[in-house]
Amino acid sequence: MKKIYACFITLLFPIFVLIIYFRKFIGKEDPLRFKEKFNLNYLDKIQVNEKKIIWFHAVSIGEVLSIFPMITKLNNKRNDLEFLITSVTKSSADLIEKEKDKLKNITHKYFPIDEQNLVKKFLKHWKPKIAIFIDSEIWPNFLSEIKKRKIPLVLLNARITNKTKKRWKIISSFSKSLFQLFDLCLPSSTISKNNLINLGANNIIFIGNIKFAFNQKNILLDKKNISVLNRYLAWCAASLHKGEENFCIKTHIALKKEKKNCLTIIIPRHISNVNFFEKSCKKFGLKIQILNEGETIKDDLDILIINSFGISAKYYNYCN
Repeated sequence: MKKIYACFITLLFPIFVLIIYFRKFIGKEDPLRFKEKFNLNYLDKIQVNEKKIIWFHAVSIGEVLSIFPMITKLNNKRNDLEFLITSVTKSSADLIEKEKDKLKNITHKYFPIDEQNLVKKFLKHWKPKIAIFIDSEIWPNFLSEIKKRKIPLVLLNARITNKTKKRWKIISSFSKSLFQLFDLCLPSSTISKNNLINLGANNIIFIGNIKFAFNQKNILLDKKNISVLNRYLAWCAASLHKGEENFCIKTHIALKKEKKNCLTIIIPRHISNVNFFEKSCKKFGLKIQILNEGETIKDDLDILIINSFGISAKYYNYCN
């Protein structure tokens, strides 16, 4: 099955490249760095230093945010580490660029297509001392090649839902061979723990969801905005997709009949949807503010739309 998968990816590789170009055309890929996903020639220009490289692979913002407390902790204990973070989305790359101002030993690259030649070239160049995949990132060619090179492999904050388990069970022998490649699995919930056991994973230790391991000092709003939010009864609709705002708007209108100081905070899943959500809210005659980073929340609002990356937790603390 692994050979079939490898051949399948190789055959479809040109199509994947075309899809990435199309996504770049519609503004969903990094216009300067999108080629990192299918062309690793740039690696030859990078000098990897003598430090030990810890490699984290995370999909997007939520997963990337969850690993920063760990990186900070490791940094405080060791001075011989370099952190390579790979991700898929442009928003996560933007977030990492901000964090690089605080932690100078972080390098970000876009995760390449799971094609054998790319995988081998990537691992040959970076030579990570450990590979840590976040959430439910299972890439057969990468996992197999990492294991061949005897690099310790961890599935961190593993999220294997019942629906995901059923899909893997369709190809049970293949899935078992993949999940057994991990040296350590740290599930985010007891459901994920049980599903990992069912899928044949070894060395499973339940430690809870690391997305809650925030440093409270780093997720406080400024005093002005705390003061304003404390005057509201606020609730938050986070990671919102197009179409879901109608439910939130109707909920807000219903709540407003009983609680005049009700505030609905909308945090878009994709920042490009901010203006779309604003137009939807205006159709109902609601008072709206799009809040950019560093701005102060206004009084007498219905809807507050957050136009910044990676700061959801700041609002969770002040929602009723």
